[in-house]
Amino acid sequence: MTKIFFSIVLFTLFGVNTFAADSPVTKPVLHSFEKSFSTAKEVAWTVSKDIYKAEFTFTNQHVTAYYDATGTLLGLSKNILSTQLPVLLQNNLKENYNGYWIASLIEFSTEDGTSYYATLENADNKMIIKSNVNTWTIDKKIKK
Repeated sequence: MTKIFFSIVLFTLFGVNTFAADSPVTKPVLHSFEKSFSTAKEVAWTVSKDIYKAEFTFTNQHVTAYYDATGTLLGLSKNILSTQLPVLLQNNLKENYNGYWIASLIEFSTEDGTSYYATLENADNKMIIKSNVNTWTIDKKIKK
């Protein structure tokens, strides 16, 4: 599950599209999606191996849902503003990553809880940081 979770997060943060648009969505996945998001609009499906990704608008917000082939919801992600972070994470981000700008900020929710991922950049580096309770840890750092 950890590998799937990390793959989903990297896919979401970097926008790497390894999905094939012509792959069919299984009936269990479609049923599960329709049960949870019956009022979703502008739904677009993509599939990679055994992960089904639905991008859609729900209650006026762009949301992405990830399912396995049996229709089990693996997680939901959505872009958020830094002001939507919990206050302690906002403060920690300002204090510890002052020399970086936020390229993207994602809230990722699973049945186990909610995590936040930020892609930060400066002139020399790009990094992904992940929330860990009320602080951030570096998941990946890339030299530009």
